[in-house]
Amino acid sequence: MTLGRPGGAAGIDRGRTPGRTASTVTRTRLPDQIANHLMRRIVENDLPPGTLLPTESELVEEFSVGKSAVREAVRIVRTKGLVEVVQGSGMRVTPRQRWNLIDPELVAIVGDSATSIAHLMELRLALEPSIAAHAASRGTDAQIEELALLVEESASHPEDTEGIVARDMEFHNVLTEAADNPLFSIFFGSVAELQIELRRKVDMTESGRRHGLEYHRQLVEAIRAHDPSRARSTMSEHVKSVAEDLGLATETP
Repeated sequence: MTLGRPGGAAGIDRGRTPGRTASTVTRTRLPDQIANHLMRRIVENDLPPGTLLPTESELVEEFSVGKSAVREAVRIVRTKGLVEVVQGSGMRVTPRQRWNLIDPELVAIVGDSATSIAHLMELRLALEPSIAAHAASRGTDAQIEELALLVEESASHPEDTEGIVARDMEFHNVLTEAADNPLFSIFFGSVAELQIELRRKVDMTESGRRHGLEYHRQLVEAIRAHDPSRARSTMSEHVKSVAEDLGLATETP
């Protein structure tokens, strides 16, 4: 099934470079498919900041769809901060700093880029040591035991990469809940897709899995001892270790 009317000029190929080839699509709504396609072109710099989007008539022809589908797609892209209205000219691509990078759909698109991973590591280094310190002060016995169990389950299945990724995510979710500040959970939940991509990259390597288990055990010990200072420093070293496993430099201002 192609996007729009038979014989149209272009479609979306999720297996090829967006914006360059025609092909089949999934059952996702047409405006969402077009929006996804445009967002990928922007993220991959096919449409760099400052350039104008193709006109409505050009997009109608490219995707072989009606004006309403194109208008809805452009509206979606605009709500994510990727484009802005230029009076009398159309839509212009905005600088990356203005993108809504906590939007789950946009995170899923940009999540594989080295820049986004580096930004996430900066965010983690700024916040997660404080989260760990709060968890050491406020965590319940049940939460501490759940953290310990997650670590040992991953240690018992060292080759189950996807399982380790899932338990790694759950470990940090429980840790954040133990900090007893719902805004921490909301904030990190907004970048969950990017967190998953990060953990896949790390846990795919033997050293990444080993380092993760070592630091998670140390965190459990610090939290069980109700030692905020130790929990803070351990988490800081953990995040820096993850960055090193990814080949990224970290710096603390």
